[in-house]
Amino acid sequence: MSPVSQINTRASGFLISQSCKDPRMRALLLLLMCALARPSVPECVFLRDEQTIRCKNSTLPDIADSLHVLIAVAGNRPLVLDVEDCRGRAPLLLQPLPLERGVEEIRVRNCGLEEVAEGAFEKVAGTLKRLDLSKNLLDSVPEALAPLRTLRHLNLSHNRIARVQPDGPLSRIPGIGI
Repeated sequence: MSPVSQINTRASGFLISQSCKDPRMRALLLLLMCALARPSVPECVFLRDEQTIRCKNSTLPDIADSLHVLIAVAGNRPLVLDVEDCRGRAPLLLQPLPLERGVEEIRVRNCGLEEVAEGAFEKVAGTLKRLDLSKNLLDSVPEALAPLRTLRHLNLSHNRIARVQPDGPLSRIPGIGI
C-alpha cells in the first residue's frame, strides 16, 4: 500500500471511529474499508483472443482463487494457462489446479516450485500437450507427469534436476523421449 493510501486509510478510519457509536458497526465498516483499500489489480486475466489465462506477480493460492472465478463463475474456457513470476511466500508445492478439460498448454515459470502434487494435472491429463515448468527449484521429474498421455512438449530447464531416471515418470509418457 502506498504512503498516500495509508494516510487516506488512517484518516478514514479515524472518521469512522469518531462518527459511528456502535462498536460492531464500526468494526464492520473498518473491515470493509480495508478490503476496498486493497489494490484492485486482478491476479489473473482471461485473454479472449488467445484463449489464455495469464497470471503474473501473484501467489499460487491467489492464482487458484482467480482461476476458480475466471473458469467456474465467468464461464471462460481457456486453452492455455500462463503463470509467471509468483511472488510472496507462495507454497513451494504446486497443488491440483482448478482447470477444466480442454486446456492444452500450461506454463508455470519462475515460481519457486520445489514439488508438484500428485494429481496436479489430473483434470487435463487427456488434453494437455505442452507443459513448461522452467525456472523453478525442482530436484526431480515430478511423478504427477506420469498420467499425461497426450503431452508432446515438456520444458524443465533451469531447475535443479541433475539426473532423469530411465524408469521414472517420463518413461510412461508416450510422446516424450528420454
